[in-house]
Amino acid sequence: RPLAIEAERSYERGDFAHAERLFATMHAKIEECLDLSNLAVTRFRMGELKGAEQAIRQALAIAPADKFSHVTLGFILYHQGRHKEAIKHFDASAGPPPEKQRTKPNPPLRDFPKDLKSRDLQRHLKSNHEA
Repeated sequence: RPLAIEAERSYERGDFAHAERLFATMHAKIEECLDLSNLAVTRFRMGELKGAEQAIRQALAIAPADKFSHVTLGFILYHQGRHKEAIKHFDASAGPPPEKQRTKPNPPLRDFPKDLKSRDLQRHLKSNHEA
């Protein structure tokens, strides 16, 4: 998929605006969870949290059991200060494995903040909101 390769290269160069346009174009052509996840993370990196949330919710509508999408939505919600909602999605990401796993990770997401996957972040969120 040449468009996906170009979008990934733009993302890796830090040209988030161009990557966002390409991911959005790919989404317009085919509604795939992977493309929407990439679009969400790119928008997040651009500081467009509402657009990021919209894209990742569309990804979850396509693949409701996708763990990565739940973690990503949790992270986006956390950064919006919506901690209780974030916890629900972090918990959903720890559920049973979906029937279809990704065959490889999203390439543009390699540099997504490491605390996205951190159990410490989940424990922190729970401890701050259970009291």
